[in-house]
Amino acid sequence: MEPIGTAGSGPAVIYLGENGGIEKVTIPRDGNYYPVDIQALFPADIQEKVFHSSFDGPAADRHIDERLKSNGPPIIVLSGTPLP
Repeated sequence: MEPIGTAGSGPAVIYLGENGGIEKVTIPRDGNYYPVDIQALFPADIQEKVFHSSFDGPAADRHIDERLKSNGPPIIVLSGTPLP
């Protein structure tokens, strides 16, 4: 478990309950386990995005500014991929 006050950036599988609340979050392990976990956790189209995407820092900053004004959802929620 991460100590309180630390942060990270990476893919996660977020399991929602029937009431819409977060029930569980699964993240890939570090090191040699990372690609194995990505393949186990995500479908091929998402794996492609994980392995070949770049982070847009300015867009993230803009979204944070907007969230402070609107109290909207985190960008991860907006850009997440629904289950089939």
